[in-house]
Amino acid sequence: MQACLQHRAAAGWRCTRCEKVLCPACAAPSSGLVLCTYCGALADTLRDRRSVLRPFRSEILAALRWPFQRAGVLSCAASAVLLWLLGLSGGLGGLIADGIVLAYLFQIVRHTARGGDDFPAPDDFRGFFEDVLGPLFRILLASVWVFGPAMIWAYWSAGGDMGRYLASNVLASRSLPVVALLALGAFLFPMALVAASLPGAIRQVLNPLVVIGYAIRLRADYAILAGFCLLCSLLEALLNAISGPLFSRFPFPDLWRDFVLLFVPMAMFRAIGLFVRTFGDRLGYGMASDYLDPVLGVALPHGKPPEVRAAPKPPPPDSIEISEPDRGRR
Repeated sequence: MQACLQHRAAAGWRCTRCEKVLCPACAAPSSGLVLCTYCGALADTLRDRRSVLRPFRSEILAALRWPFQRAGVLSCAASAVLLWLLGLSGGLGGLIADGIVLAYLFQIVRHTARGGDDFPAPDDFRGFFEDVLGPLFRILLASVWVFGPAMIWAYWSAGGDMGRYLASNVLASRSLPVVALLALGAFLFPMALVAASLPGAIRQVLNPLVVIGYAIRLRADYAILAGFCLLCSLLEALLNAISGPLFSRFPFPDLWRDFVLLFVPMAMFRAIGLFVRTFGDRLGYGMASDYLDPVLGVALPHGKPPEVRAAPKPPPPDSIEISEPDRGRR
């Protein structure tokens, strides 16, 4: 980060005339613009990549406490009531409720990616496919990455014989290749969720160039996201095991269990949204200029603009004698 020469403070602007870098004391506000206090010219805001100014690793843990704000508790409660009420009507009702809740989780990703730190209000209902079947189909395709590599390897090991492949019960074999491929699939699953959450062609969820390519491109930062999602999965499994006996004596135990469990996916999809907010330009979501932030954040200039001196008045012109015409001449 650059510093001004006079105050040795972090600079947030650069003069367009003298090209000095300016700290808040060296820059002056003027009718919505910023002026250089040295020469009075306009100053441009210094910007840098969001991933540099606010590293993803320093913000991801805040996603764990994000659902516990008042709006988050109300959102979890409303989602739990929806799951419980529609679940009473049978499997189809429960499936519809799952699709609506998934649509809201995807909305959290997009809202966070656009800079929102509050809980978004539910979008207008666009249609049964867009807001119910669409999210279910997207999450189903994303789940292919968890089991797909191991199942493809098992089919190849069976020599392409479907009967032999079905009899192998590959997921229960616990062989080293199967365990390794399941671990790889679990590692790639969060990137598949990123592709599923963002608007775009649904085929991107299964595109290896998108899922594997972006995971390799972002390496360490993506590994942090994958580790966070794994932590959320383990936490949800633990809460699910605890909430069964805990709420068994409560009225409507399924309602209470869903209410508690929903805090975990809210935090996980918030983390995915923070990931897109930080690296969206590298994920093909928006333009590079959308991910440049002021280096001083919300800091405002508070210097005084230079005094404008009035230009000196020009001296009056010398008097000119005009001779009167000789009236004697005709």
